[in-house]
Amino acid sequence: MSAKIELMAYQQKGIERVFVFTGGDASCSECQKLSGRVYTIDEALREKPIPCKACSHQLHEGREGWCMCQYMPQH
Repeated sequence: MSAKIELMAYQQKGIERVFVFTGGDASCSECQKLSGRVYTIDEALREKPIPCKACSHQLHEGREGWCMCQYMPQH
């Protein structure tokens, strides 16, 4: 839900495209596949690429984490 709200806020500011920022090497291999991908706001709202459903990020000591991907505005 937070990703949807973030996209809608970008849309209200007149931003038309976003890219996926993954945090680089700290992200899992599935999230890295999304790194730098560009979406229109409408595409991102429709496809919902993040949070990555296949994310396997771990916090520490094998404890399950969560997707850290973010949308960033593309100017």
